[in-house]
Amino acid sequence: MTADNRVKRSFALTILGFVVPCILVAVPAVIAYRAERELSASFGWVTHTREVQRHLQKILFVLVDAEARQRGFLLTMNEAFLEAYQSAPGVLAGEMTALRGLTGDNAVQRENIALLGPLVKGKFAFMEQTISLLRQGEKEAVISLVSTHRGKVIMDSIRTLIERMDAEEGGLLSIRQQHLALNARRSTTILVALVIINVIFAGTVIYLLRRLERLQNLVTVCAWSRTVEYQGEWLSFEEYLRRRFNLNTSHGISPEEVKKAFGELNLRKGDKLSNQQDQESARLPDSAKLITGKKP
Repeated sequence: MTADNRVKRSFALTILGFVVPCILVAVPAVIAYRAERELSASFGWVTHTREVQRHLQKILFVLVDAEARQRGFLLTMNEAFLEAYQSAPGVLAGEMTALRGLTGDNAVQRENIALLGPLVKGKFAFMEQTISLLRQGEKEAVISLVSTHRGKVIMDSIRTLIERMDAEEGGLLSIRQQHLALNARRSTTILVALVIINVIFAGTVIYLLRRLERLQNLVTVCAWSRTVEYQGEWLSFEEYLRRRFNLNTSHGISPEEVKKAFGELNLRKGDKLSNQQDQESARLPDSAKLITGKKP
């Protein structure tokens, strides 16, 4: 493997071993962060809804209490019934202001509050009128006024409007909770998919590392020069062992090679002796060849 190939392989391994895991870790972290933000926002909207509903119920409670105290005064002419009644308008004004602040981003609720304000004022105006007439001794006028059921009609309208506003807040909360549940399911699905991808990626990395380990154990040998490629150089086998494994080498010969070498040496000696005999025989006269048994 050349130096350029090693650089490319190192770069690829860097991307595979560092960048990809970072992405796989960062994506779940981002999803978890978004889920936490959405959950926090959901809790905030729940608190917001509960606050709006609490103020609505407080307005209704104060009106009902004021109406009860007004009736108590009409029946007994006891001014003690009007002590808490006198503070009701201030309490209601504060509750209405709080409602306007909480529902400023909701056009429907703004319209409802715009309707609720005059109704509350109309109810107090009616109660004040009955109290004033009774203080003046106009009992018949009070009975006639109460008999019109105008106060009941106003109070029923207030109850209906408050129930509608309460239902509006409950509906918004339900929609937001459904949205949160949908996002939670989507986030869970993505996280499960990422876990599976992480497992597959880990298995792939282990497989590639084992493959690379096997590839690194391969040695490139030149068939012509009997040299070994190592770190971009072609080295003798002895030098390769010394550099890579810090091994010093000495030279010897195996028993099999000894036998083979001596066999070849004996064969050569036999061939040489036979050649010498043939040459000597060639120089003998024909009569000598007949004596030695060699044909002329």
